[in-house]
Parts: sequence; structure tokens; C-alpha cells
Amino acid sequence: SAGFGSGVIIAKEQDIDGKEYYYALTNNHVVAASNDDNNMINAHTKITIYDHYMNPYTAELLVTKNNYDLELVKFSTRADSYDKSPSGGMIDPSSPNWEEQYDIKIAKFAKENPAVGENVSSYGSPIAQPHVCTIGTVKLYGGGSIYDNPNSVSNVHEFPVIHHTASILSGNSGGPLFGPDLKLVGVNYGSSGSNSTFETNGDFWAVPISEVRNFIDKFITDNEDYKYGDAHDFLGDL
Repeated sequence: SAGFGSGVIIAKEQDIDGKEYYYALTNNHVVAASNDDNNMINAHTKITIYDHYMNPYTAELLVTKNNYDLELVKFSTRADSYDKSPSGGMIDPSSPNWEEQYDIKIAKFAKENPAVGENVSSYGSPIAQPHVCTIGTVKLYGGGSIYDNPNSVSNVHEFPVIHHTASILSGNSGGPLFGPDLKLVGVNYGSSGSNSTFETNGDFWAVPISEVRNFIDKFITDNEDYKYGDAHDFLGDL
């Protein structure tokens, strides 16, 4: 089945064979919707993701259960990870200098959460439309709740949520929220609206960058392969 959402590339690494891997954030509910059984996704599950040229890649899920409705995925642009299906995109991302040629950006993390009243912008692919940007401001910080099981009120985790006015629609989930300097200040995950039309004065929600960092830190702590060396450096220094 298909799950529709957005994401943001946050880091890359190169293995000893020179193969480059990219790491992207999205929402857990986005990748769960891509599986026929939402409760059966696991770490190392393979999914297909697309860049903004509609090039498909095989990606690996690295985290599945967490308190923030976030998901970390890993993918490569090398030919053996690029799906050259007839329905593929317009370009071949396995060619050299992929980032520069196709204007692929790796997001920089803001040092602090955005202040109330600060300008922010949402990016993503709502309702299957690429390259959509909306602009708004931070309204307030409120309580947010993420459930381990959406059908149960047990194991609820509460955290501060950015409430903002940079409109998001269905398909924006998992996309970045940037501050005025275009540094990542949050990851969008929901709204109080219908998700079918843009609302200029709606209430839209994002996981703040402080909680995104907590999510990354816990991933590093819980996974031996990412505690030391280069892998720790490229994620741990975000």
C-alpha cells in the first residue's frame, strides 16, 4: 500500500567503499501507512521513497517505535539502490555530483526552538504536489500527545508542540519547518483542519527541533553501530 507524506534530508555518510548514504526524517505514521499492516513495520523494513524529481529509491527504516511520531530512514543514490522502473523520474540520481546537479539540500539544524511570533515556512509535497512552500508564524507552544498505539490511550508521551500558521495539508506530514535563516526548527506532523484545503489562519503542528535532537540522541544511544566513529559524528553533531 502507499503512504503519502514528505521528509527532509538531514545527513549523509560515506562507507569504506565510497558509497554515499543519506539520512532523512519523516513521520512514523507516514511510513506505517505504506505497509498493509500498520502494526507490522520493523527496523530494516524496506520502503520506496521519491525525491522532488519523482526518482524512486529503496530506503531502510531505522526506527519504528518512538515517542515523537518521527521516523529515520536511510537510502543511497547509487544505481543498486535506485529503482530504474519505467515509471521512474526524469533524471538518474546515481550520476556524479547528485546533490549539486539536482539542487538536493541537506538541512541544517537550528540551535534553538523558534520563538513565539517568529516567521517559519513549511515545505513538502501536499496532495501529491511537489515544491510547495507556505509561510506563517509561530503562534504558541502547546502540549502534544503521541500514543504508542493509536487505538489505545496507554503509554502516552507528552511533549511541547509548535503551533504555527504555515499551512500544511495531507501529504505535508514529515516535512520540514524552517526558521527565517532556513535552518530546521521542526518537523510537521498534523493540524486541526480538514487537511484538504489551505487555511490561512489554521492551527498546524510540528515537533520542535529540541525534541528532534532527543529522538536522534536516543537512536544513537540505542544502536551500537551509531555510538562511535563517523556514524556518531554525522548524526551526533546535528
